[in-house]
Amino acid sequence: MANRKGQPPKKPYELRARDLFARKLEVARRDAGHESKAAGARALGMEAGTYERWERAEAEPNIYWLGRISHVFRIPLDSLIPAYKDPAQAPIAAKAKGAGRANRPFRAASG
Repeated sequence: MANRKGQPPKKPYELRARDLFARKLEVARRDAGHESKAAGARALGMEAGTYERWERAEAEPNIYWLGRISHVFRIPLDSLIPAYKDPAQAPIAAKAKGAGRANRPFRAASG
């Protein structure tokens, strides 16, 4: 079933990631001393409506805004972004983890 814009619905892990980001963004804003969403938007130099959609988990920022959020709110970028865990990819990752050259001892080239 498609949403209003004709796009396929988000997968559960995508929704959880957006919700986690929204919570982390709100905490970062408050920790930086901006009590309201509008104050956070002003500090970032953007429209309040766009910022509010991020905190409501209705949208997410692009890479430019992620960097700006990190700088203005004084928070490491990697702490804003939730770890991606796609349950469908788990068997592939587990299989790849045990295979290949990673488990072989290093041998220096002779010559």
